Amino acid sequence: MDRIYLDNAATVPVLPEAVKAMEPYFGAEWGNPSAKNLPGLRAGKALEEARRRTAAALGCADYDVCFTSGGTESDMLALLRLGRGHVITTAIEHSAVISACRMLEGFGAEVTYVMPGSGGAVDPDDVARAIRPDTSLIAVMYANNETGVLQPVEEIAGIARERGITFFTDAVQAPDPAAVVSCGADVFSLSGHKLGAPKGSGLLCVRKGIRIARDGEQEYGIRPGTQNVAFAFALSAALESKPDLCRVEALRDRLERRILDTVPSAVVNGEGRRVPGILNVSFPGAESEGILFLLGEGGVDAAAGSACTSSSPSHVLTAMGLSAERVSSAVRFSVGRMNTEEEIDRAAEVLRDAVRRIIGK
Repeated sequence: MDRIYLDNAATVPVLPEAVKAMEPYFGAEWGNPSAKNLPGLRAGKALEEARRRTAAALGCADYDVCFTSGGTESDMLALLRLGRGHVITTAIEHSAVISACRMLEGFGAEVTYVMPGSGGAVDPDDVARAIRPDTSLIAVMYANNETGVLQPVEEIAGIARERGITFFTDAVQAPDPAAVVSCGADVFSLSGHKLGAPKGSGLLCVRKGIRIARDGEQEYGIRPGTQNVAFAFALSAALESKPDLCRVEALRDRLERRILDTVPSAVVNGEGRRVPGILNVSFPGAESEGILFLLGEGGVDAAAGSACTSSSPSHVLTAMGLSAERVSSAVRFSVGRMNTEEEIDRAAEVLRDAVRRIIGK
């Protein structure tokens, strides 16, 4: 039986066009893009072409794009290079941002963690109230990786702009990365393996005029290390390949309806605007670990939450004020471009049977 993969928020397969874009740089075009010999100059020229394509796909300037090894490195670079004095973030950020903020606190900075509402979104007014004269950075994610709830980044970006504060958003789960540029963020991060590029690829976009520490040799001084030309091209190809988000959302909604119709105890976590593919559901009376085990036996792959923090209770659902029972019984389903209606219907059946086996109803 073919497995049904519903963990696309964790990672997705590398797209064929991304593989094709990488191929020359694993063979004939092997030079170091920082070297001044002929192979190096050719590689350097190719890297800038990948940067141009990436910037064009996003709608930003070439100079804004700093290639990195992924979302975690991009988040760390942004927080550690921009955060000083006082930083504002939220209690529902990805663990990379939370970890960077803890590091900043160790260096003497102060961090305010804004709590979300029960629906999973933070209130821009709460962010505004947290601003102090020494606030240097506001970091609020574009969309939550566990609930899929879209955060009010445009409003928060406006507040930051009015106060002259740099605004950073972790946009790893953004359904349309090109839309992030227009939200008003000064700096944002992306991860290649969420988009169809290989693991180990990503970027940090730093808009023109933003003062960020530049003390390295590569990537405009932001990120040292030999650049990976192959992965840069893979990322550009993945960004150019646009998924049908309306179709993905329809599949997510189909799964949500099937679950709520067949599992009476199920309750959706996260309200309001969500990314098209993510659905977080609690099944009171059943532990998520048991549900995931039975789903796996039935050929369905899902998750309890973020792959980076799957071994501990969700800090996101806990921050939303959900009960311990809802937190411990939560399962995240994330639909992707490769899923079909038949897979959605089959997954809902396997889930229904799994929950019934556990709670005996």
